[in-house]
Amino acid sequence: LAADTYNIRPLVKKACSLIVPKSANDVFPALLCVANISCPELESEVTKIIQEETQALLKSEYFLDLDSKSLEFISRQEKLSVTELELWRALVRWAQNKAVTNSNKTLRQYLQFILPYVRLLTFSPEDVSKEVIWTKILKSDEVVELLSAIASKHTLNLPGLCSNQKLREQPVTAIFDLLSKDILTITCFDLNQITVNNPYACDSRISIYTTKETQIKSFKVQRQNIPNQLLYELNCTVTV
Repeated sequence: LAADTYNIRPLVKKACSLIVPKSANDVFPALLCVANISCPELESEVTKIIQEETQALLKSEYFLDLDSKSLEFISRQEKLSVTELELWRALVRWAQNKAVTNSNKTLRQYLQFILPYVRLLTFSPEDVSKEVIWTKILKSDEVVELLSAIASKHTLNLPGLCSNQKLREQPVTAIFDLLSKDILTITCFDLNQITVNNPYACDSRISIYTTKETQIKSFKVQRQNIPNQLLYELNCTVTV
């Protein structure tokens, strides 16, 4: 950071080469740099780790030590491998920790530059009731506006709050992590018991190639946000 302050780019580049992250365990120095200065040498690796190892990142002992710029960088990502509710809980925990050392600022003040990227409109009314109201981060009138927008599926036009209604995308590797845990092989369904439901609003499609001579040509996951979990419906066509 000092090298960037004094505009010594060769030194910045050299320093970046020394902190290239490999996982969520060692991403924090690089994340700090990427969030605060121009580090194109690090940004792609940092972004990849944030998106694919979000849960490990949020649960790390170093997460609470991050600055607000780093949390803003995380919250701006279009893809994360946790739910919006898990992200919210981590942000609240971070703000509470900051308030312990400096009680002169409110939780809202600590999160004021991060809230514009937290997709509260993807929450259910139950989520708002159980996870948002008690923190007092939102004002009473903002809570009312939020609940009204969720119920009517309208956008939210409040300064400082996110108006995005879309669930974040899941990185492809998050699905491969499920495959590596043999979830598909140990979970079997009776074809006669499968019912066809109406499609949900959000769907994703990817192609998966296995290590054996089996190709999944199409893979569709549909999901709908319900209290504290995501509901999935899986449709796939397999060619052997």
